[in-house]
Amino acid sequence: MIFCRFFILVGQVSISLVNDEEIQRLNHNYRNVDKPTDVLSFSFRDHDDPTSSVSHNAVSSNANLSDEHENEIQDLGDLYLGMPYIRARCLKTGFRLTDELAVLTVHGFSHLLGYDHEKSTEDFKRMYLFEFNILRQFDRITRRNTIAVKESTLDC
Repeated sequence: MIFCRFFILVGQVSISLVNDEEIQRLNHNYRNVDKPTDVLSFSFRDHDDPTSSVSHNAVSSNANLSDEHENEIQDLGDLYLGMPYIRARCLKTGFRLTDELAVLTVHGFSHLLGYDHEKSTEDFKRMYLFEFNILRQFDRITRRNTIAVKESTLDC
């Protein structure tokens, strides 16, 4: 018997695919880093604890989501993906663009939820585990290997 527990998150995220100039401009303006990057996240929420930053409900697969509160749409924020930067990394590593995009979208989404790998080693571990669990489930469903892409980022 298999038990499945998952979270349903009701929210919206804007994802923009941008060129090197735009991602560098954003990176410079908001992070004071004057170079292109792969993904930038701009959350519309204040975060102290990523596990409480967004209204999400643990539900079983047969749950009834009729409560009005559970269906509120929250604007979580914006993700910007630097496509030339990502494509260049794919050429260097040999990973598929679609797998790289899946990993970076999960990573950016994690930031929108309040995870921050740059605060401390403990926060890095929490964020990595959160992303790893999502990607593991994604890989199981799609028969992809995004975990290999994620693990390759540890060398960066």
